[in-house]
Formats: sequence, C-alpha cells, structure tokens
Amino acid sequence: MHPRDQLQGTGITPKHSFGQNFLHDEHHQERIATLAVACARPRRGEKPQVVELGPGLGALTARLLERDVDVIAVERDRDLVPLLKKRFAANGSGASLTVVEDNAITWPLTPENGVRDGFALVGNLPYHHAADLCLRCVDSLPRIGGGCFLIQLEVGERIAASPGGKDYGVLSVLLQSRFDVTMPHRVPRGAFWPVPEVDGGVIVLRPLPADQVAHDVSFDDLRVTVRAAFQMRRKTLRNGLMALATSRGKDIDAVFDAAGIDPRTRAEQVGVQGFEALTRALAMGNLATKAAPPPAPPAVITAATSPAVVAMVMAAVAPAVAPAREPVAQQAPQQATKKAPKATTKKAAKAAKATPKKAAKATKVTPKKATKKAAKKAPKKAPKKATKKAAKATKKAPKTTTKTAPKKATKKAPKTATKKATKTTTKKAPKKATPKKAKKKAT
Repeated sequence: MHPRDQLQGTGITPKHSFGQNFLHDEHHQERIATLAVACARPRRGEKPQVVELGPGLGALTARLLERDVDVIAVERDRDLVPLLKKRFAANGSGASLTVVEDNAITWPLTPENGVRDGFALVGNLPYHHAADLCLRCVDSLPRIGGGCFLIQLEVGERIAASPGGKDYGVLSVLLQSRFDVTMPHRVPRGAFWPVPEVDGGVIVLRPLPADQVAHDVSFDDLRVTVRAAFQMRRKTLRNGLMALATSRGKDIDAVFDAAGIDPRTRAEQVGVQGFEALTRALAMGNLATKAAPPPAPPAVITAATSPAVVAMVMAAVAPAVAPAREPVAQQAPQQATKKAPKATTKKAAKAAKATPKKAAKATKVTPKKATKKAAKKAPKKAPKKATKKAAKATKKAPKTTTKTAPKKATKKAPKTATKKATKTTTKKAPKKATPKKAKKKAT
C-alpha cells in the first residue's frame, strides 16, 4: 500500500524534521530485506533477529516478517507508533515483532532490551543522522552480525570510497577499519514519498575477520587522528597532525618515521592501515620531542689568566662589539649635517624671495583696496553731507578739515573740501599775522 493511502484520514503528514521519506517501491523493499537478513548471524537453534531503526509505516518491517525474522522496531515518531501496532496486531507469521517508542540513536542495543548476539541493524536513515546511526555498528561490536542501510547516495559513496578520491574521508576510514563496506545498488528518488531532492544508496557493513583488525589501536584514538588529518584536507599530513603531535609531546618527524609514511602526502592518499600506523606511533612513549641543547657556558677570565690570553680575547671581542655601535654614532651627525643646511637654506631663500614680493604687493594693493572698500561702505548720498559738514568744519577749524575730510569722504568730497579750505585759509590767516596791523595797534 502506498504511504499516502495509509495516512489518508489520519491527519498525519510526513515530518521534515525527522527526515521522513517513505520507501514505497516494492522491488527495493524486497532487496533490502534480503540483504538485511543475510547480515544476521544467529546462534544455532535461534531465529535471525533484525533491529530496524525508524520503521516508519512498516513497509520494510512487513518484508522482514515474511522471511520469518524476529524484528525489534525502534520508532521515534509517537504519531506513527499506534499505526504500526495496529497494522501488525494480527501478525500471521511465526516471527515476533516488538515496537519500541524511543530514539534510535540512543536506545541501548543490549541483551536487557531483548537484543540477541548476531543481530543485524537495518533502516531507512535520514541524511542528518546517517553517520551517527552507521557508527552504532562499531559500538555494537563484537555482538553485531552486520548492518544494511538505505541512506543518501552521497553519504553512501563516502563510506564505500577508496583512498585517492575526493569522496574518501573520515567515515570511510573509521567504518572500513572495522567492516567490509559495499554498496550493492542505488535507489532512485522516485521510489520515495515525498520525493526527495537526491537519490539513495544501499550500503552493507559486514565485520572484518579478527586477523584483519588492528586490536592494538583504540577506535577512539583512531577517530582523533583521522579527524585531525582530514580537518586540513588540502595540506600535507605533517601540517595536519602537527598540533596533535605537539599536544601529546611527540616529535612529528619521529612519528612519521615510526609509521613509515611520507609526511608530504595528503590525508586522502593514506589507507586505513596507514592511519592505524600513525595512531600507533602517536601513542608510543619513546617519541618525545627533542629537547634543545643547553647553551655553552661563557668564558671566564680570572686573575690566573695570562696577559697574552686576555689580550687575544679582548682583540677578538672588541671588533664584534664596537662596529655595531660606531655606525649609529657616525651616521646620525652626517644625516643631521646634510639635511639641516639644505632645509634651512631653501627656506631662507624662499623667505627672501617671498618677502619683497609680498611687500610690493602690500604697497600696491592696499591703496586700491582701501578706496574700493571705502566706496562700498560709503552710501551714494554721503558726499553731499560730507561736503556740508566739511564746509562748516573749515569755517570753525581750518586745520582739522584739511586732514580729516579727505579720508572720511568719498572721491568728490576732497575736491570741494580742499577748495573751500584753501579760500578760507588764504583770506583770514594774513589779517591776523601781518606786521602792519601790529604797528597800528601799538601806536
């Protein structure tokens, strides 16, 4: 049944936050169920057991039950849990189904929760949780029999990538260090509802034989080394692991020598065994950083030293110390003597040249400017008033009119003022000053 028909009338819609894209293509459902059952490794006399992460509406769950497999379905969406229980309430197969409402990332895969040894993990995983859910297979070793997941095609290609390609990265190294990773087929985006923007891919994880696993290398230490190396993907391994080696007090060159890896290579060119060797070398206790050699003690001259030796030491030391100070004392006065006269002579010449010109300009410009300003400030009717006042002033005080009237009045005022002033001064002045009148008065 199509997922859209299953949700019709329930008021439930796919949740984008949960990454719900339900697989409705029956062909791909059958293939995934077959691969998941093949991953299980049950004990003798027991049925295969599959733990399904995120069963959704139970399309893959039904295919697994048809194969007589015990299923534990861990579903986070509380709206879909009742639908699952209702659909498989009348389970006609001999297999058992247990529906658990919990988070598939954190739900413990322990015997206390009914998980048997040799179980298989299967599920249609959302993109933003695909890496964490795939790494749950590593946490479940050695009890897990294998895993089969339908994930985004890009993530599947990264997990199954080989060294030397752009898809090869952290997930590739970590999962391939513990599992044999394959991607059997792809699933087109049209096989999902709602239709996603990308295609899907099916990956299968089967545990490696015990003799192919580096048991002396901790998975957590390997994770730290790989992440540090791929953090600066375009740089060499030496630059990428420099900070990690320094934090652990290791000599970076000694680490690469012990691992047998060229430090000029990049992270994407190193295989799983190479990263295991680097992790092993970073954990060694005899690769500490080389301490710097202590400085040589200074030569001490005592009273017992011969005068010839003292003279030789002083002759050797003096040239090394004195020349370093001499240029400073010699260069300073030279620079001062060279630069100072030029600057002073140039400024003096400019000042000498500039002063007469400025003086001439001042003498030439000031009369013109004064007359223009006086003409602007004085109104048009001012000359008449000025002439009347000047005439009155000349009668009473002839000396003051001749000096003050030409400055305050305009161009026309000085002419009238001077004429009247000259007439008054020529007529009245001789009468008072002649000697004849003085004699007549005396007689």
